[in-house]
Amino acid sequence: MKSMSVVLGTAVVLLALGIPGINVYHHVELPTINKYRIESNYQIVPLLSKHYDIVLEDVVRGNIWYEDVGKVLRDANYGDTITFHLAGFGGQEDSMYLLINQIHGTKAEVTMSVEAPVYSAYAYLATSGDKLVMYPYTWLMFHFSSVLNTDCTTATGTDRGVSNVEHCNAFKNTDVAMGNVLVNSNKVLTAQEKERIKTGHDVYLPSNEVMLRLDNRAIHNR
Repeated sequence: MKSMSVVLGTAVVLLALGIPGINVYHHVELPTINKYRIESNYQIVPLLSKHYDIVLEDVVRGNIWYEDVGKVLRDANYGDTITFHLAGFGGQEDSMYLLINQIHGTKAEVTMSVEAPVYSAYAYLATSGDKLVMYPYTWLMFHFSSVLNTDCTTATGTDRGVSNVEHCNAFKNTDVAMGNVLVNSNKVLTAQEKERIKTGHDVYLPSNEVMLRLDNRAIHNR
């Protein structure tokens, strides 16, 4: 009941602020019937190291969908390897940050395998591991959170005695600040591309260009 109250409370606040939900989708929000898949097998030295394959679906959903993925990342040890297989349109921003933080915090070496064009949140996930591999005929598309389109002047009413315009502006400013940190810390984008993204433009990077920018396909986020 407590978790349901939190979800309902969050929904009420977002509706009150006039914010339909912050995402980094590639212009569309497509339904999906797939669920991520996790496969594991022992490597050359049984019981000492393991390899995990994590196949994500085509959109990033809410946090609750990634409890098993988080457990794999938390429980992995030094010497373990994890490969994320990516092909997707983007998705929910909070889940994207959750997965990126968990990837940065794991003891395993993480490889991001881009096997079809990836957009928005998936592009940031693709560049969050230790190594990046991109197949031919793939690309990364980066852009900013949809919070950039939020017009806080349209917010009405108050919450806890404070104007929802003020609440909306505080939320938007915080989200933009976090987005700027995410973009600025990206190891693949150029300075010019980062500025374009922060001003609302899309940036497409084909696989051959990305591979040219990386040293031995390593990103070294940690």
